[in-house]
Amino acid sequence: MTFVIALAAGYLIGGIPTADWTARRVGLDLRKAGSGNPGANNAMRIGGRRLGANILLLEITKGATAVFLGSLLAGDPGMVGAGIGAVNGNIHNPYRRFRGGQGLGITAGVLLGELPLTGAVGILVITVVVITTRSSPAGWWRRSVRSWRRRPPCRSPHGASMLAAGPS
Repeated sequence: MTFVIALAAGYLIGGIPTADWTARRVGLDLRKAGSGNPGANNAMRIGGRRLGANILLLEITKGATAVFLGSLLAGDPGMVGAGIGAVNGNIHNPYRRFRGGQGLGITAGVLLGELPLTGAVGILVITVVVITTRSSPAGWWRRSVRSWRRRPPCRSPHGASMLAAGPS
């Protein structure tokens, strides 16, 4: 039962719209500007590096806080449940009609809270990807899938039928 409470608490913590609140304090509405995504990447694009960094730190803190609370409620299973809940609450925000962000910042906080060394390596990898591609990994992935749907890797009708049939 405490696991379910940790999961629900994580979900509610993850759903707190800190990015929206922070951006509104400086006069910006992240949902109406840029990509419309309430996250650090969009905040950095439209509000500058300082705003983006502040929102990222808040998201990381939300994830780590949920994990800490989960560990107090139910030990290691509670940490995992609260972390899963927090990420889902961030993506499917209960306070914003189940429309939230991509969940990257809060996932970093959950990883740092549960597995500090792994979380630090993950944040380093994400940082390198963002700096080199100048795009968030989730947005890059979404664009890649969309472009693949428009332009399948195999253009030959015979090749597509061979791919669909599988190995013989």
